[in-house]
Amino acid sequence: MSDSLPATTEFPQPKDGRPDLLGIAGEHSGDEHAAHLVAALKARNPQLKVACLGGVELQAAGAQLLYDLTAVSVVGFVEVVKHYSFFKSLFNRTLDWIERYQPKRICFVDYPGFNLRLADQLFQRGLSKKSGGQIEVSYYIGPQIWAWKAKRRFKMARILDRLGVIYPFEVDCYKDTDLPVNFVGHPFVRLGYELPFVYDRKAPVLLLP
Repeated sequence: MSDSLPATTEFPQPKDGRPDLLGIAGEHSGDEHAAHLVAALKARNPQLKVACLGGVELQAAGAQLLYDLTAVSVVGFVEVVKHYSFFKSLFNRTLDWIERYQPKRICFVDYPGFNLRLADQLFQRGLSKKSGGQIEVSYYIGPQIWAWKAKRRFKMARILDRLGVIYPFEVDCYKDTDLPVNFVGHPFVRLGYELPFVYDRKAPVLLLP
């Protein structure tokens, strides 16, 4: 990632009218997982209108790409602070687009630093169903509250309509809340998934960069 990020521009208007679904995935892995989700949904309903902030995988699956979030993903607190004004502008433009075009549903995919804040603002502005609005808010591949910041589950229960998790034990992590949580399976073990690398089970060294 270079020191300068591309300037945020106005997002295009929905090309087919009010979207049935807006997907938001800020990382390449989330873009891939969300693309499979969108492809499955469009296989059931080819007329489904989907817009996204994500990447080329979501676009290839049939979603209208409003902005390529994967091109501006950064890692680490320092990088986020360095580019604070950029991400603040991107956040505000996203929120304004949602308020203007009112997608029927939003599915956040991972990327909790951005997505949970956005879900909270939808609640604060009265746009989400939990706050009396019209937009149904779901989350796919929820944040790892079992590893850190476990108390987030209570806020998530307040601002989200449902959550899909990828490990069976994660369902119990929310049992003291009223948030509907479903185990949906890990994307890497779905039928037909091909690993992007080759490895030898008998090799003496395993590298996990």
